Amino acid sequence: MNTFCTIITGNYYAYALSLLESLKTHCKQTVTLHVFVSDESVDKAFLQDVEEQHTGLFFHYRDEVCAEMALKLFEKYHHSYMDAYRWSMKPVFMNYLIQDQGFEKVIYLDCDLYFYNNPDFIFDLLDKENVLLSPHWRCADNPELDFTNFKLNFQGGIYNGGFVGINSKGTAAMEYWANLCLAACEINFERGFYVDQKYLDILHSRFEGVGVLRHRGCNVASWNHTDNKRSINQNGEVVINEVFPIVFIHFTKGTMRSILNDLDGLLLPYFALYSDSVRKYNPKINLLEQVKQELKEVERKRMEDIPKMNALQKMRYTLGLRTRLNNLFSKNK
Repeated sequence: MNTFCTIITGNYYAYALSLLESLKTHCKQTVTLHVFVSDESVDKAFLQDVEEQHTGLFFHYRDEVCAEMALKLFEKYHHSYMDAYRWSMKPVFMNYLIQDQGFEKVIYLDCDLYFYNNPDFIFDLLDKENVLLSPHWRCADNPELDFTNFKLNFQGGIYNGGFVGINSKGTAAMEYWANLCLAACEINFERGFYVDQKYLDILHSRFEGVGVLRHRGCNVASWNHTDNKRSINQNGEVVINEVFPIVFIHFTKGTMRSILNDLDGLLLPYFALYSDSVRKYNPKINLLEQVKQELKEVERKRMEDIPKMNALQKMRYTLGLRTRLNNLFSKNK
């Protein structure tokens, strides 16, 4: 059995269901998805109905995950910085599933991930590694291609906090990570902090058995399109660096925008499938249309800035605008 977990606020239930659907579609092993619901005002009766309708789905709440560290994180962050509480609970929730629920291996996934191929091999990696981390693969092969993204390796972290796997020997590392999150969970590049994520860089130096998920088709996102090149193979499938099939995509807002901006246009069919899946579970959420409207609004605001530009700036902007709009409206009708 493959045990996954994620953390949401109650109104994000459709994303959890979409994630579960993609896992069930592609895993050969039985799948369970354990979901920690971080907000207190959630409609538990509604979520109970959702849980009963979907095999392998289990919701958990604060009164269940009541380890000492969970209480400390709640007291520090819940009422003042809800995002920090949710992020910091990742290692605590994973340890709860290992230590209290008796699972041997657990993989945490952000709820905005979607799978397109079988991830069972990732659980096999946890036979050898106690902790498994996913690199961002930010622009480090040739930093000059995107120096801003390259710098984020050192500001936002080498590893992405949207994926972390552990086995039963990885709980000490999770306790350590949770304690660092308790000390500070904030975005402050000057102080070297980036919420829960930057601390993952430290784990290699403190713990044995911290491994790296090196399959480039895992955690495909806007930040790695330079080093992890997308192309079409002879079967018409998108592959990474001409070798790796796409296992899962991380649909952050930046990833979705880069797809519709044609910076990552080969991923458009994957985005459409993901958008349809989320919408199936909550018809009010149309991610494809929502991101299109956001991009239109960005262009509108840029248009307002044109009168402030000099002649050369206007010419450059107009040429770029035509390209962006042609790509947006011709490929995404």
